Amino acid sequence: MSDTTPSAKNVADHIDSEKEDCFMRTVTVWNESTDSWDKLVMTVTPGCAFDEGGAVIQKPRNLNNHFKSPKQRNAFKKIQEALSYPELEPTTDKDVRVAYTCKLIRISVVYYVACEAYFQSTKDSSNAWKAFTAKA
Repeated sequence: MSDTTPSAKNVADHIDSEKEDCFMRTVTVWNESTDSWDKLVMTVTPGCAFDEGGAVIQKPRNLNNHFKSPKQRNAFKKIQEALSYPELEPTTDKDVRVAYTCKLIRISVVYYVACEAYFQSTKDSSNAWKAFTAKA
């Protein structure tokens, strides 16, 4: 079964990347210790797993989650108004994986200056901002 969905192909087109199929195999095996059938799921990607990608997207995700509390959100809205930015509501994880990731990256780029102004003007010493701006 190919895991290269239309959304993955769409992302590959946007970033001018070659799309490669990722195959998922499910095998049912007998587990002698539990006397039951267990499903063994294996994902095979020709280029291996991209663990760095998960670490990279976790930074803007943590920053997004920081602004979910009403206190931080209200203070951030004031910064957005001062900079004439449109009002930003934190995104939720309920979005589709690829769509959520693309949306999160766009928001992070657009609101970088507003986030920087927020953390400079408040006493909020969030590790999310430090991690987001840290050089790897």
